[in-house]
This record gives sequence, structure tokens and C-alpha cells, in this order.
Amino acid sequence: MQLHSPDLFGAWIEQAFGLPGWLMALVLFLYGAAGLAGNTIAGRFADSTPVRATLATMLILVAAINLTALSGASLLLGVVPLAIWSISHTASVTLCQVRVTLAGKDAPSFAMTLNISAANLGIAIGTLGGGWVIDSQGIVAIGIVPIGFAIVALPLIILIGRHATSRQPVPNAPGRT
Repeated sequence: MQLHSPDLFGAWIEQAFGLPGWLMALVLFLYGAAGLAGNTIAGRFADSTPVRATLATMLILVAAINLTALSGASLLLGVVPLAIWSISHTASVTLCQVRVTLAGKDAPSFAMTLNISAANLGIAIGTLGGGWVIDSQGIVAIGIVPIGFAIVALPLIILIGRHATSRQPVPNAPGRT
């Protein structure tokens, strides 16, 4: 099967669940609405533990994508993992933005520009990988790509977390100067 669509996610939803156009539009709307919860959740953890939250979000996102793929053609089985997919995806965007802003506090404009460029590069690489897997393995294999990217990203996130921790000043104990 050949799938050549700029919106792989929408095409996957349409094919996986066999939805008519109006229902697919509703599912995509609800997917986006669930993302609002991701912003709220990410906001609670972004300042205190951005690297740990990013790591947890990435693992939840990979699991949600694969659970959604495993739901087969059952929208009822796919609703919860699809909502978790949306929540974790949106949370990851927020967490990355906060992490870059904190890391680039001396040059915030440059940091945010770099963040947008990195996000666009990630979208392009993800689309390339996803399109390649879908073309070669079929749309049912959609979860393979996030697993591969997670395997690469996990050590990088841990390395970034260790580097960020080693750069933070150690606070003085109360009563000491």
C-alpha cells in the first residue's frame, strides 16, 4: 500500500478506524482538545523537573502510539490511548520549549529560534521515518518509528539531565554562609 500524505496522522486515523469524514474530523478535534490537558500537566512539572518530565512524557507517548496501533479497527479500544497520545504529545512540546528557554536564558530569542528550527527538523525526520516504515511495512507498523526514536533519544535526555544537574549551583544549608 502506498500512502503519500502530508498528514500521516490523519491518514492513519482514517484508515485504522475506517471513519467517515465527519467522524474523523470530530476525532481529530477531540485529539487536539485533549492536548490542552497536556499543556496543563506539563506546566505543573516544567519548572521543577523539565528533564525528568520530558523523559516520562516521551515514554508515555511511545506507549500510547503503540497501544493505539494495537487497538486495531476498534475506536472504542483506541479512545483512551489516543487521548493519552494527544496529552503526552502536547506536553512534550511544552516541556521542550521550557527546557530550551531555561538552557538559553542568556539569549532567549536565539534559544526560541533554535527550538523552532529543531522542532521543524524533528517533524521532517519523523515524517521521513514514518513514511518509509508505512511504505515498506504498512500502516499497521506505525509504532515502530517512535520506538526507534525513543531508543536514540533516551540516552540523550539522560545526558542532558546530568549536564543540567552538574551546572546548577548547590544551595547553602540553612544557617550556613
